[in-house]
This record gives sequence, structure tokens and C-alpha cells, in this order.
Amino acid sequence: MVKAIEKAGVAERSTVQSFVLELLPEINARNSSIKTSALFQPTRFQGLMMILGFNADREDIIEQSMEIKADVISPYYLYANREFVENCHRYNMKVIPWTVNEEDTMEELFTAGGDGVISDYPALLYKTYEKWLKFK
Repeated sequence: MVKAIEKAGVAERSTVQSFVLELLPEINARNSSIKTSALFQPTRFQGLMMILGFNADREDIIEQSMEIKADVISPYYLYANREFVENCHRYNMKVIPWTVNEEDTMEELFTAGGDGVISDYPALLYKTYEKWLKFK
């Protein structure tokens, strides 16, 4: 993958993201220009806990991302409340949650200070962001 990215001449514009965190330091070792993004998916129990307002191991995923020196943390969107985003930013990690397809959830993430959003609907994301900018 690194060779293909380098051959295409896009290393400085590329981010490799993975749920397999052990792979990300290997990418960085081969080419430090390529950004890495640690993906996290909660268990059903963790997801329920976050919906109910509990912490559900947010600090653990920040710690894991710091250990592998990820540039970006890409958690399931339920993780990304304002406190989580602020903690990630303290460690110079960008936060780009996934997969957000509802307008109200997109707005919540913009308000929380996230650095981006992964969505199946980029046109809706763009429209929602433009609308949010006018009213923030």
C-alpha cells in the first residue's frame, strides 16, 4: 500500500486508517509523510453506555491512539462528544468520526469541535455544514 501511495505521488495527501492498530506504526515507519488514523468501533454494551451518557472507555481509545502515534482518531460517532474532542486536541490528534448520515448528528459533531466527519452522503454533509456555519 505504501509503495502504491508513493508511486502515485500522493503520500503528503494520504491517510491510512485501520481498525487493526498494530498496522499503523508500520505505515509510519515506511513513510512518515502518510498520516494514520485509528478507527474504533464500540461493543454493543459500550454503545449503549454512551447513549445513556456514560464514558464507555473513551480515555482508553485516546491512550491507544497515542501509543501508536496516530495522527487522527476516527471513532464511531457516539464517542465524539465535546470533552472527547477536546482531550484528543490536547494531544494534537484530529478527530474524524464515522459514519454519520443524519443531519442532526452532523450538527452535533460540528458543535463538539470535530475536525471532520465520515459520511455516506457528502452532499448532505456539505449542505448541513454550510447551514451550521450560518447559525453557529
